[in-house]
Amino acid sequence: MKNKILFFACMMLFFVIPFQAKAASCSNQEALRYQKIASNVNVTTTYTETNGTVSFQVIITNLTPQIIIYDISHNRYYHYGDNGENPSEVIVDGFEADKSYRFIAYATNQDGCEYGKLYTYYANTPAYNQFYNDPVCQDVKEYKLCQKWLKTNLSHDEFVKQVNEYKESLKTEETTKVQKVNSPGFNLAQFLIDHYYILLIIIILFVLGMIYWNEKHDTFGF
Repeated sequence: MKNKILFFACMMLFFVIPFQAKAASCSNQEALRYQKIASNVNVTTTYTETNGTVSFQVIITNLTPQIIIYDISHNRYYHYGDNGENPSEVIVDGFEADKSYRFIAYATNQDGCEYGKLYTYYANTPAYNQFYNDPVCQDVKEYKLCQKWLKTNLSHDEFVKQVNEYKESLKTEETTKVQKVNSPGFNLAQFLIDHYYILLIIIILFVLGMIYWNEKHDTFGF
């Protein structure tokens, strides 16, 4: 009888002890620790440009063996060690311009626990203007249509047309400015400076006339 009791007691310990250990390792405190690890992972983007096209890469850094990253858009996982030279970094190609991508961090379940989603990352790629480097933009790189990161649905012909129209508008503005400078309106001070000799002759003649008039009146007495 004692042997049976001892056997059942051992069996109970066999089932209870692992359960308690697992419950302890799956605590909220452990979940918070994994979330903190996941929050230190960085997801950034870079790009390469070739012959008027652009492709983006996503760079995941600070990966650890405790975390895996799920790429929702491409339905694939990225792990610590995917890059043999730098195991904490993963560089992935195949991302398009003008898109928003989402990534989810999960624990690698090394302790046998399910913690669910630990962290969400977003990678947004800008719109790309394939015509920004066109020769028509050579002299007007400041124009909005000549910017690299711009969303536009223009055809190449329409793009060239609008840029040339912008150039013509600049010429019109410059011509208007020149005309205003050359035709500033009447300026009395400038007029006097430019025609002082005429005014001087008029003043001299006026003075001489007054002298003659005074002498004539003195001679005849009236």
